[in-house]
Amino acid sequence: MIRAGLTRAFLMTLSCSAIAEAAPSALSSETETPTGNVVGPAGQVRIAAEKRVWYGWQTLATDASSLAPLVLMAAMDGGGAEVFVPLALGTYVLGGPIVHAAHGNWGRAVGSLSLRIGAPILCVLPVAGIPVEAFATAGLLVGAALAVTLDATVLARETVVTKTAWQPAVRVGKDAVWAGVAGRF
Repeated sequence: MIRAGLTRAFLMTLSCSAIAEAAPSALSSETETPTGNVVGPAGQVRIAAEKRVWYGWQTLATDASSLAPLVLMAAMDGGGAEVFVPLALGTYVLGGPIVHAAHGNWGRAVGSLSLRIGAPILCVLPVAGIPVEAFATAGLLVGAALAVTLDATVLARETVVTKTAWQPAVRVGKDAVWAGVAGRF
C-alpha cells in the first residue's frame, strides 16, 4: 500500500515538474537558456536562467507623449503656441534615454540620445541645399521616425537573469506518504 502511494507520488512529482518546466516556454515568446545549477541547503536546487526582455513599449510611450504638446499647439490658433515646441522636443530627445537609464542600460541610453539627435540631422543633410522648407521638415520627420523605430526595436532589449528554486517536499501522514516538489519561479 505504501509502495503504491510512493510510486503515484513519484509519478505526480515528475509530471508536475515537467509541466512546470514546459509552461513558461509554451506561454512566452521569450527565450530562456540555463546558465548553471547550484545546490543549496536542504537539497534546494537553484537554476539561473537568462531571458531576453523587450521594453520598447516604454520608449514608444514616451515618444507618443512627445506628440501631445504638438497636438495642443496645432489646436491653438496662434497666441503662445510656440511654448509647446521645446516641451515636445525635450520629451522626444530625452524620453528614450531616460527609459534606458532607468533599466540600468547606460550605454543604450547614450546610443538612444545619439540616435535621436543624429538621425534627423543626417536625414536633413541631403536636402540642405534645396531652398524648399518642406523638404527639410520632411527630412526631420523621417529621421525622427527612424530614430524612434530603431530605439524601440533594436535598443530596448535587456537580458534578465532569473533564479528558479526547487525544493523537494515530503510529508508523512497516518495513512500515506506524500512526496512532491515546491518551487519558486
